[in-house]
Amino acid sequence: MEWLTNYTFPAESAFHDPKHAYEVYTGLVRRLLQSGTTTALYFGSKHLDATKILAMICNAHGQRALVGKTCMDKMSFGHEDTTEQSLDDTKKFIEWCHERWTPGHNALIMPVITPRFIPTCSWELLQGLGKLAEKYQCRVQTHAVESVDQVALVRDQYPELKRDIAILDDVGLLTNKTILAHCVHLNDEEAEYMACSGASIASCPYSNMLFARGILPVNRFLDIGVNIGLGTDIAGGHSSSMLSAIRLAGLTSRVHGFQSAEEGVLPKGNEDVVDWRTSCWLATKGGATALGLNNVGAFEVGMKWDAIEVNLNSPWLGNESTSLAVDDPEGFFERWVLGHGNERDIQNVWVDGKKVFSRE
Repeated sequence: MEWLTNYTFPAESAFHDPKHAYEVYTGLVRRLLQSGTTTALYFGSKHLDATKILAMICNAHGQRALVGKTCMDKMSFGHEDTTEQSLDDTKKFIEWCHERWTPGHNALIMPVITPRFIPTCSWELLQGLGKLAEKYQCRVQTHAVESVDQVALVRDQYPELKRDIAILDDVGLLTNKTILAHCVHLNDEEAEYMACSGASIASCPYSNMLFARGILPVNRFLDIGVNIGLGTDIAGGHSSSMLSAIRLAGLTSRVHGFQSAEEGVLPKGNEDVVDWRTSCWLATKGGATALGLNNVGAFEVGMKWDAIEVNLNSPWLGNESTSLAVDDPEGFFERWVLGHGNERDIQNVWVDGKKVFSRE
């Protein structure tokens, strides 16, 4: 809670001012588009007006966005709403979105029911949000089993149910439209239950390592059948670029294989290592699947044209980059993703066939 108390809550409180919300969210959406993020899942602040502003900015800039007004009614050190206000504002935001963007796979903007996480939400609030999720068939997002202290706090708050997954399921917030951030301390039994329910994980490798003191076992959970997409966590990370998250997904996965060099100890296998192809899949098709979007995330017949154009002649890629791209396109793509590429190489970005960013 120290991070929330010292940094997050004070920063979010400024969003009660619509002018501040407009300035910050405009810069954020522009930055994400120029780094190639065509679809984003947003935790907004607790403020209804500010969250509407975020949705309108995403729409104006052409970014596909799933937007949630964060809900919390306890343990927020004076920043919480009442249970009634949190539920009422969530209902208003959902209906406001549905009036402007027809629900369905073709919607550019989609509302998301967003309890911050279990420790800051009362049982009454969680139950009420579960009823809204069922009534409006909305997506749900929250943080879950993300750190040792958070897991312990939930166990103290709910000694009978004990764990996030059981609690979310009990109040109707664990569905095939649910996306749970982090899930670093999820056990295999819970992962199997998530796979059966259709709920998904948003894995944020940098903040997982930094705050959760753990690594999501991506390959194991994928084998179990859990949908996993890649996230940056923005405020909890050092970069909003998905390219950075792709690299870190592979790098942090290697921690599982760390071992001493004692005599007689055989090297561990690479079953935990997330290779670069899997990392890219998590950031594209895997992410789309986790969000319940079946018409984006891949270059396939019938898919929407979400794409980025990369300049292969950038000076930091080397003079031989163009010929390498022609002779070995997969090898060049690997090199761009893992090594020398950066968002300055991204020249154009399209969402559903519409150019939403150009560096020209």
